Parts: sequence; structure tokens; C-alpha cells
Amino acid sequence: MTTQKTVQQLLDEHIAAGHLTHEQADDILEAPRWSFSMQEALYYLAGVIIAVGVVRLFIAVLEDASEISISSFLYVVAVAFAGVAWWAEKGAEIRRRFGEVCELASELSAAFATGVLVTYLWTESEWTGIAIGSVFFVFGFWRARHTDFAGSLTIIPSALVVAGMVGGLLDLREPNDALTLMAGAIVLILVSFTGVHFSLAPRVAGSAFLIGTTTGWVGMHQGGWAAALAIIGAAVMFSYGARMLLLDMLVSAGIIITASVAIVSFNTFDNQVLQGVVVIVVGVAMLAVTMPYARRRKTL
Repeated sequence: MTTQKTVQQLLDEHIAAGHLTHEQADDILEAPRWSFSMQEALYYLAGVIIAVGVVRLFIAVLEDASEISISSFLYVVAVAFAGVAWWAEKGAEIRRRFGEVCELASELSAAFATGVLVTYLWTESEWTGIAIGSVFFVFGFWRARHTDFAGSLTIIPSALVVAGMVGGLLDLREPNDALTLMAGAIVLILVSFTGVHFSLAPRVAGSAFLIGTTTGWVGMHQGGWAAALAIIGAAVMFSYGARMLLLDMLVSAGIIITASVAIVSFNTFDNQVLQGVVVIVVGVAMLAVTMPYARRRKTL
């Protein structure tokens, strides 16, 4: 398995091949990944102020309103934000990014409006959440290939809502109610490798969510076969993260492995000294396995 090269290594190769000078390589290395102007900052500040005003208006006008009125108002807000997003999409980069913020606001308003309307017309159920979440997940996945960040940010809550609703539909009891949420987190991580823009967002969200759900699931099972499955899955995740130099996956997998080993040790041995020794032995064993491999890679 080949390890992904760092930016510095790639630049060094281009310098050696005569494609770049040292000065050009330094400019590339020191260039910020994100940049924004005062105008763009004001766009975002104005957007936040407008959002606060809309929320306050919503609370004041619709305090005693019916569900139909609430959903209608939210649909109007969604259309208004969508119109601004459509207008901004045809402008310069700053305006397009502001448009994506409006697109997120439009999607959020539409999702709430649909939820209120469907619940009023039929009944509140897991199927409602699954249907709405799935629609926005598919839409977000499509938009993630055409937007800088709006599509990827849409995917995250949509996947987790669907996962949670599926768990409720299956009527899973503790500790297995975490399984669907774990699946949702894994889906987010996998989606990040499908060529979506701003792939860091779903991957980090999935990795972080996987830590909480997996460690809780292993803890509720007091180790055992749940810990074995968690360690095997995290080991695969750790290996891929190391090969692709993905720090978020490395940290997430490392925490899951460490927590699982500790849970097994704490639930197997009563002696605290022995518990610590077992955890240390596992860590040393991991070093013993990985160090020869690292030495062989250096010789290639």
C-alpha cells in the first residue's frame, strides 16, 4: 500500500524536475487555503442579522398561528432565500459563497416547513423523518459536487436524521440503539471519498460522531464481542487514515481503539495495576507490529 505524499514532498519533486523554482514552491506552500475580504465578512454579518430578524418575526407573528400558517410562512422564507441563492450563484466568488449560506437557510426552512405540514396532515412518525431526511440527503449529495460547502453541510444532518429515525423504526433497545447512528456516521465518512467538495466536513462529522456512538456501545456491552468488532473496524479506519494522511480518521480510530482496550481491561480485571499493565502491553504490541513495517517503508 502506498502512502499519499504531502504537499512538501510533491513540491520538492517538482523543484527537482525543474517545473518550479524554490520561490514559487514557497508561495504555494504559504498560500492560505481559505481567504475572504471585508466585503465578504460584511455579507455574512448581514446574513446573520437578517436570520435573527426572520426568527424574531417568525416568533412574533406566528405565536398562536396554526400549523398550516407556520408551514406556509416557512415555505415563503425558503423560496425567498432560494431566490437570493440563485441570484448570488451567477456572481463573483464572494457572492457565490454568500449564496450558499442562503441556500442552507432555504433548505433548513423548507425542511421545517415540510415536517410541520406532514405531521399536521398525517401523523408524526419515523417514516416522515426518513422521507424528509432522504430527500435532503440526495439533494445535498448532488449539490456537493456543484457548491463549495453548502451541499456537504446539507449531507451531515440529513444522514444523521435518517439514521436516528431508522433506529426508532426498528425499535432498537439499549445498547444496540447506537448501531444505526454508527451506520450514519460511517456513511458520512464514505461520502467524503466520492468526490464531493469540502469533503472534510462530512468526514470530520462522521469521525467525531463515530467516537461517541462506538465507545458508548462498547461500554454498554462491557467490552466483549462489541469491543472486538470496534477494534477491528477502527484498525481498518486507522490504516486507511495513515495511508492517506487523514488526521481526523487517525484520531478517531485511535480514540476508539484505546477506549475499547481500556473498557475490556477494566471489565476483565479487578486489579487497577493489572488493568494499566494490560493497556500498556497492548500499546507495546502495536508498536512492535508497526515499527518493522515503518523500517521497511523507509528502505523502499
